[in-house]
Amino acid sequence: MNLREIFGRLVAWRRRAELEQQLGEDMRAHIELLARDRVGEGLPADDALAAARRQIGNVTKAREESRDAWGFPAIDIVLRDVRYAARGLRRAPGFAITIVVTLALGIGANAAMFGVIDRLMFRPFPRWWP
Repeated sequence: MNLREIFGRLVAWRRRAELEQQLGEDMRAHIELLARDRVGEGLPADDALAAARRQIGNVTKAREESRDAWGFPAIDIVLRDVRYAARGLRRAPGFAITIVVTLALGIGANAAMFGVIDRLMFRPFPRWWP
C-alpha cells in the first residue's frame, strides 16, 4: 500500500456517511436502469426488477467490498467491537465493576508473586556473615 492509497483511504474514511449514501443511490439507479432495459425487452415491471436484482447479485456483499476499499477494515472492526463492549458494560454496571475488581486483584496478585519469586529465586541472598 503506497502513500497515495493510504491518504485516499483516510479521506474516504472521514467521508464514510457521504460515500455510503452515494453508493446506495448508485446501486438503486443501476438496478432501475437494468429493470428499465428489461421492460424494454418486453418483461413485466415486477419481473424486470427481479431479473435486474438477480443480475446485480448480492447487494450487501458489494456494499461491504466497497466499504473495505474505502477505509481500514481492521480498524473499523476493532472500533465496532470496542463500541459493542462499552454498550454492554454500560448496560450492566455491576458486572463491569466485578470485572474491574477481578482484574485488579489478579494483576496485583501476579505482580506480588513475581516480586517474591524474583527475590527468592533469581537474585542472590545478601551475605550476612563475614
